[in-house]
Amino acid sequence: MAAGGVSIVGGLLWGIFFPINKILWTSSFVLYAGGISLILLGLFYLIIDVLGYKKWSFFFVVIGLNSITIYLVQHKIIDFHKVRELLFGAIIAITPEVIQPIVSALFYLLCVWGFLYFLYKKKIFLKV
Repeated sequence: MAAGGVSIVGGLLWGIFFPINKILWTSSFVLYAGGISLILLGLFYLIIDVLGYKKWSFFFVVIGLNSITIYLVQHKIIDFHKVRELLFGAIIAITPEVIQPIVSALFYLLCVWGFLYFLYKKKIFLKV
């Protein structure tokens, strides 16, 4: 976590001379984003592994165990946008327009996670 703090400060200081720009992946952006990632890694290590609070992370475990599979499947094999429309299209249609994109994205995530949970239950894991 200390390295993360140093990286964030370094990225912000370097950003004065070489602006933080995500699109160009400037070195100041890399330092800044890397620092945030290191702090989050340390925080989650503390919460999950040291303190032992694991139950809440099951949602992410299901995703993490087949992350490569879902990346490949959703881009090449299964169109989860159509699955979402088939299963939840009516609910999305009656949702107020202001929150419709959020509801639509949550139902998409639900479809993807349901597929990953099915693979998890069947103990199917793609390994590279």
